[in-house]
Amino acid sequence: MDSERVRGMLWGAVAASAAGLRCNGSDPQNMWELSADDVAEKPSKANGRYPPGAWSALVEPAFVAAAAAEAAEAADAVVFVPADEDIPVKTAREFVLEFASQYQHWSRAGIRDWHESNLPYEQDAHSQQVCAAPAFLQQPVSVADKQPLLPTDNATIIRALFAAALPSDKQATQVAVFLCRATHRGQPVLASTVLVTLLLQSLLFGMRDARALAFAASRAREFLQTGSIQRKRLFNALMCTQLENVGGTDHYGDHLSSVRCAVWAFRACIAAGADVPEERQRRVFFEVVRDVAKKGGSAGYHCAVAGAVVGAFYGEKALPEWRAELNHADWVQSRVDGLVDMMFVQRPRAFALAEEERAKIASGGPVAAEPPAGGTDSYDESLADEMLNDWGVAN
Repeated sequence: MDSERVRGMLWGAVAASAAGLRCNGSDPQNMWELSADDVAEKPSKANGRYPPGAWSALVEPAFVAAAAAEAAEAADAVVFVPADEDIPVKTAREFVLEFASQYQHWSRAGIRDWHESNLPYEQDAHSQQVCAAPAFLQQPVSVADKQPLLPTDNATIIRALFAAALPSDKQATQVAVFLCRATHRGQPVLASTVLVTLLLQSLLFGMRDARALAFAASRAREFLQTGSIQRKRLFNALMCTQLENVGGTDHYGDHLSSVRCAVWAFRACIAAGADVPEERQRRVFFEVVRDVAKKGGSAGYHCAVAGAVVGAFYGEKALPEWRAELNHADWVQSRVDGLVDMMFVQRPRAFALAEEERAKIASGGPVAAEPPAGGTDSYDESLADEMLNDWGVAN
């Protein structure tokens, strides 16, 4: 796993969401061009309530999750275990309770380290109800399971960015599911969260062709019943070739809209090429964020998903320099540095096996011959073949 890509994923989400806010909640036809002045120095053109330098508050829970992992590690509950091991039960519980505590605080007062809010944010009524329950700090998943089903919300996908940085796909899936189920229990939402998480994880390991998406899809669809309309909708989102059904009020919080934006960003990176000059990489970031932002709707969030993909694909060097002018940029940098330190300085052995296994797949061998670390019995070769053929990648 590449620390440059980890930094790119996290900063990509922050920077892209800042750009996307310029069209957040606006008409899909709103035209907009990305510039440093627009994002870092001027209030939003589309909505005056977003101050200069603001980035989406819905990206903040990704850092809440990372902080929870750091707190668990400090309590000797090791989160970054070797790729061929399961996260210990003690660690999982420590992480769950720490995340619940920090997430509840965030939902009421924002990030603990800040003395002011990055952005005014009104949490959705569903998550408010979950966090307000007396048992949330002891049993967050059980509380969420008792709430009415909310099958379409997309708020869980970006918070699982942290899970993409774990050594194995099994561990990433386990943590992504928890981070989703802390407030949402719908299987379609779970599937989309796992899919984007595993796509990002594959990119962090350098698997930069259709195999990355094919593997993520094969794991995600395990959460959906065979032949169900939900599985068909997810597959349609994966195979999209245009940014359709992602903007406007009808798709404002749809998790499949976020999947489409992730796929759109991935396709753009593949079309541009993996080994292109930095100037071209930055142009890809600009074009992807611009195209997503133009669709309006939940533009800040959708841009965050797309920006994370571009950042994970190319690394931090593909991102605009104006990110240093965003609100709380020093804090974001410290959180990113802290996560990278946990991964590559404190727990380097955790990634040794994962690197070896991922390298076998990324080298061009058969897609299903060597599953990534953690393994899976459900890797579907026909699904991979269909994607590879559709994307023009030889198997």
